Amino acid sequence: MGTHTNQLTSKERYQIEVLNGQSYSARAIALQLNRFIHTMLRALISRHYSGDMGLVSTSSLTSS
Repeated sequence: MGTHTNQLTSKERYQIEVLNGQSYSARAIALQLNRFIHTMLRALISRHYSGDMGLVSTSSLTSS
């Protein structure tokens, strides 16, 4: 499961933003994008702290 490229594409980042806005969990987003869960967690946490995505609820980071 998951791809082996190092960086998320801009399309993937957009999809993460949209799916997170629809209350998808990090696990569900990872499955949708065929990425590892840790990649999604890093992307969501990184965007949360940089302010790019607004507030990310902790439930969206940890729920399955």
